Amino acid sequence: MMRRKTTYNFLQIVIITVLFLLVSCGGNRFVDSKMASADSLMDVCQDSAQTALAMLDSLKAQKPDMSKAQQMHYDLSMPRR
Repeated sequence: MMRRKTTYNFLQIVIITVLFLLVSCGGNRFVDSKMASADSLMDVCQDSAQTALAMLDSLKAQKPDMSKAQQMHYDLSMPRR
């Protein structure tokens, strides 16, 4: 009886841990792809900097929903105005 309860508790801990890992590593892939596109535009074709900045400006409304890493990446990508 005690062994079954210990196994059940261990299984619960494993399931909860896996769920937390899946949720925490998700991130907002849309934001990541937009920022990567803007970065590559600025690196490859500096004439397209206005397009890249427009892409980044479109993400400004989503900043509160971004992860901390995404917010820092956004802040570093945006020029001071």
